[in-house]
Amino acid sequence: MRTVVFGTTTTGIASAWPTGSAFGWFAAEAAAARIVREHWRGTLGLGRDETLAAAYWRRGTAGLMAG
Repeated sequence: MRTVVFGTTTTGIASAWPTGSAFGWFAAEAAAARIVREHWRGTLGLGRDETLAAAYWRRGTAGLMAG
């Protein structure tokens, strides 16, 4: 499965989750991680035990992310 985040939309993102056991992992800038997380959880109905979308940095911010 391939996901491309451009701005505030996703392209090439799967509309269905693979059958069987799978785990989705995505790490990127905070806004991109939010977009993918919302798609996985909202559109595909996946739970926290099936996905992890992590924010590694926040655009326009220097230093460590608080959180």
